[in-house]
Amino acid sequence: MLGAAGSVWVADFIDTRVSRIDPATGRITAHVRTGAQPCGMAYGARSVWVENYGGDSVTRIDARTLRTRSYPVGPSPYDVTFAGRAAWTTNHGDGTVTRIDAATGRERTFRVGASPVGIARADGAVWVANQGSGTLSRIDTATLKVTTIKVGGKPSWTAYAGNTIWVGDQAAGTVVRIDARTRSVAARVKVGSTPNDGDVLHGAAWFPDMSGGLYRIGQRSNAVTGPFPLRAGNPFTLSAYAGRLW
Repeated sequence: MLGAAGSVWVADFIDTRVSRIDPATGRITAHVRTGAQPCGMAYGARSVWVENYGGDSVTRIDARTLRTRSYPVGPSPYDVTFAGRAAWTTNHGDGTVTRIDAATGRERTFRVGASPVGIARADGAVWVANQGSGTLSRIDTATLKVTTIKVGGKPSWTAYAGNTIWVGDQAAGTVVRIDARTRSVAARVKVGSTPNDGDVLHGAAWFPDMSGGLYRIGQRSNAVTGPFPLRAGNPFTLSAYAGRLW
């Protein structure tokens, strides 16, 4: 799920496509073919970037023309973000991140921790949650230097705003708050047992939980409210766009 360029975009994991939705009417306005099992998405360089988990590739969709181009990446890409004029995707299968330059299409791969999942941008870097090693990898988008921060547990999915990153720990049922400037853990906030992919809206980070609830974490106070019932089994991803949570 992604809100960008005047639309809400939904990756259809089964039907190998992305659907474009008008956020005002809820009407589907287009379907775009991708690689196998499209999942995470990001927006940058006037394009939607989709990682194809089953196709070991990233598809770039021109947000205006809907023309596509695909790039091979590592095995089982899990999530994608856009920073420093490039798309970055986590390759869950081999512990790497692939950078795709938006202008040239040139690729470069970086070694991170084991089983990388979510990826976020903050303070001139991309941050990678390494579920298998209990760490975060920081890749400086200018120097491309990789450093590692130990957080423990099973860091998985992320939300981010400004110089703050929130990372769901699916082992402890917490969301770990990271100060990107000091490169340290600022807080650990208890939520549901298995926080999934979150986003930030109206002064709060929001995380859906595998059990079917939604948690709100105050950006400044770390105060938790919820769970708000979503009446859904394993609500997996959440996107904030046009003043709403999708």
